[in-house]
Amino acid sequence: PYYFHTVGSSFTVKAETYCKQGGMNRKKAGEDFYFLQKIMSLGNYEYLNTTTVYPSSRPSDRVPFGTGAFIKENIEFPEKEFLTYNFEVFKNLHHFFKQIDKLFNIKNFEYEALNLDESLVQFLVKNEFAKALVEINANTSNINSFRKRFFQYFDAFRILKYQNFVHPYFYEKISVTDAVNEYLNYTEQKELCFNKAGILLERLRLIEKGF
Repeated sequence: PYYFHTVGSSFTVKAETYCKQGGMNRKKAGEDFYFLQKIMSLGNYEYLNTTTVYPSSRPSDRVPFGTGAFIKENIEFPEKEFLTYNFEVFKNLHHFFKQIDKLFNIKNFEYEALNLDESLVQFLVKNEFAKALVEINANTSNINSFRKRFFQYFDAFRILKYQNFVHPYFYEKISVTDAVNEYLNYTEQKELCFNKAGILLERLRLIEKGF
């Protein structure tokens, strides 16, 4: 449920909510990501489609990663292929998340019952998921509250940690165009192959807007 983009220059929040959540941290980068994880768990957020924000395309070395750092690297190495997480990782998570209702009020949890990918099993074991599951069930009385609490635990930050955990030991990163094509093939159940990034970007924008 926490799939919204976290580009710091293109979101807005009420001052009261900002203060209640303690504002942003002082990390050198990614502070927008961490802040929005706190905000999204509250609910009542949505896309603002009546205006457009154009972030500056200037290079920057102020932070170790992010838009400015990427633009700087892209200018310095224009032929470098931009890689992203292997789409198999998202398929593993999708398979897992489709089954979370089975975990509600479960007494004796066994990883084998969910037929999860080995990389995900190792990640869950390392992060003591079984212990977290007991706590989640102990504090929920119905399936809806269980789902909400589950995804408060397995939020976008934990997903990011899983992605970093499996690369490069279980999976190799792939090009952005390959990843998007795999996503489209997986979700639309048909063979597609677009080589131009612009076409893929427009397709993703349409999907995001519900078309």
